Amino acid sequence: MAALEKTDWQSKILLELAFFMNGFPESTDVSWRVIRPTMNAYRAAVELVTGLDATYVPWPRIAPDREGGIQFEWDTLEIGVLPTGSYEYLRVVGESKTQEGQITLSKAWQFIAALARR
Repeated sequence: MAALEKTDWQSKILLELAFFMNGFPESTDVSWRVIRPTMNAYRAAVELVTGLDATYVPWPRIAPDREGGIQFEWDTLEIGVLPTGSYEYLRVVGESKTQEGQITLSKAWQFIAALARR
């Protein structure tokens, strides 16, 4: 997908995150359905987006999950914002190799900024 200027990317993502807070139910009877992100997840996602210091960033796929978190997905990187507000990642590092685990906010920014340099 095309890369957007930092401010364009941030404003569009922030609008999408705001929609998540109003567009999804707080809970559901069905386990497969996504729910509204928790306030902790929302705040952490906003911090992830607004604190990113990269001029051009590829557009991610963004979605709330079934536990109250938010997923940011690029071709070779996924950043998950957990319902608690902490972060996790899954990164493709080779043809059939991946890395995953808990991540700090600053490390998440580094991974996303590395996508912008491509």
